[in-house]
Amino acid sequence: MIEIESSVSSQISKLLQKYLDMDKSSVEAMAALNDNCLHVLVDPPRLLIEITFTNNKIALRFIKSREPDVTVTGKVSDFFALLKAHMDGVSLASGTVGVEGDLGVAQKMQALFSNLQVDLESILSRFLNPVLAHQIYLFIASGSSRMAKNCASMEEDVIDYLRYESTLIAKRVEFRCLTSDISKLSDQLENLESRVNIATRQLD
Repeated sequence: MIEIESSVSSQISKLLQKYLDMDKSSVEAMAALNDNCLHVLVDPPRLLIEITFTNNKIALRFIKSREPDVTVTGKVSDFFALLKAHMDGVSLASGTVGVEGDLGVAQKMQALFSNLQVDLESILSRFLNPVLAHQIYLFIASGSSRMAKNCASMEEDVIDYLRYESTLIAKRVEFRCLTSDISKLSDQLENLESRVNIATRQLD
C-alpha cells in the first residue's frame, strides 16, 4: 500500500469537517453514521483511504485502523469519473466502482457525500503547486473521454521518460565489467610501480 504522511490526512479531515459543518443536512447525515467506517481502495496504485465517523466528526486516514462497514474499490479513472459526475450534478452508471458491505450504511454515506459541495481546486492547491492544482482540476472537469486520452498520453510520456533515463544509467552487468577492469588496472599499476622500484635500486 502507498503510505502518506499523517499530517496530510489531518489537514484533509479538517477541510472536510469544515465543509460538512456548513450544511445542516450534512450534520444530521453524519449523526446517522456515528461509529461507521468507510474504506476506499484505489487500485492501481493500491491507495487505501479510511474514513470514520465518530461523535459528528469525520476523520480521514491513509492506513487501516479498523474493519470497514462499507468498502468502495476502483481505478483512479473511476474515481475521477465520480468526481466529474458530482461536479456536474449528474448520476453515474452503476458498476463504475465496486461497493461491498452494509447496503444501508452505504446509502447513508452516498446521501452525505452527494450533498457535499467543495472547492476541489482550492483543496488541491493546499497540497500541490497552484498551477498543478488548476491543471488537475481542469483534467477532471474535462470529461471521461478526454480523461482517458490524457491518461494514455501520460502513460506514454512516463514510458518515454524511463526509456530515456535508462540510457543514462549503466546497466548492472556493465558496471560489473567496469569494476573488474578498474581492479585489473590497479593490479597492473602496482606491478609497474614494483618494477620501477627494483630498476631504480639496481641503478643506484
